[in-house]
Amino acid sequence: ARSLIAWPSGAGHLYGNPAIPWLHSWFHCEGPLIERLVKSSGITLGRVVTLDDPSVLEQPLLAMHEELTTQAVPDAVILANMFENLLRGLKRSAYSPRQTSPIPERFLRTKAYLEAHYTERISLADLARLAHISVPHFCSEFRRYFDVPAMEFVIRLRMHAAAHHLRNWNYGVKEVARLVGYEDIFYFSKLFKKRFGMSPRAMRARLLDGGKKKD
Repeated sequence: ARSLIAWPSGAGHLYGNPAIPWLHSWFHCEGPLIERLVKSSGITLGRVVTLDDPSVLEQPLLAMHEELTTQAVPDAVILANMFENLLRGLKRSAYSPRQTSPIPERFLRTKAYLEAHYTERISLADLARLAHISVPHFCSEFRRYFDVPAMEFVIRLRMHAAAHHLRNWNYGVKEVARLVGYEDIFYFSKLFKKRFGMSPRAMRARLLDGGKKKD
């Protein structure tokens, strides 16, 4: 089950079930703004809800991650708006009647596989076999359910990871490319610039300049 619960401040947490395999992620948010946004969203604290479409949560988180990792000085107003949109999306998804069918388990499983193995060599044929359908059918259905072609989804995952790695000055750009699955640094740089509007080296220089200004 893909479930979500928003814990109130100070609540005790109990995770997992020793009788079955389980996996969880958690995010800690606090402060007057967070409390106000959560309260105004109408989300019930302490109530478990099921998300048929995990992208309702994942896409805003990726956007927030991009703002935090690619901007030398992240914009607090933009982040607050992103967080509010995340809450509104969760409310609509979890508490409102759905007009579309939930995403089939085979596609949720394939998407989870991509998120865990995006640095590896992955072909559409491999993904179609994982979903037990033909390649053309897989391509059309994946895009229908997640609003992005499967291989573009892989590139996005790689680029977001690369932007994060660039903040680590122990990694050279070539090493960052290898960490996210590219041996060809020129191809990596081309994809990175297409995604973020600047080369990896330019982004690193921007982060460095921003850090100096902040200091």
